[in-house]
Amino acid sequence: MCGHDGIRRGYEVFHTSPRVRVEKISPSVYLIRIDDEKIRFFEALWEIPEGVTYNAYIVTGPERIVLIDTVKRGFE
Repeated sequence: MCGHDGIRRGYEVFHTSPRVRVEKISPSVYLIRIDDEKIRFFEALWEIPEGVTYNAYIVTGPERIVLIDTVKRGFE
């Protein structure tokens, strides 16, 4: 899974739990990582015993905030 690679890269980690991490990766971009260890198959075909990590990004600007790529329903 995602481990602590955000800390090694020097990103500021705002929230961390066994399933959710929020990292500031630039002054206006945040990475949200969510681990799903319950899923066992990708596309119902390929076994993935480690589960998957869903990634989303929040980009902030002077007038707008944008969410890029959401996570699977149930993890919101």
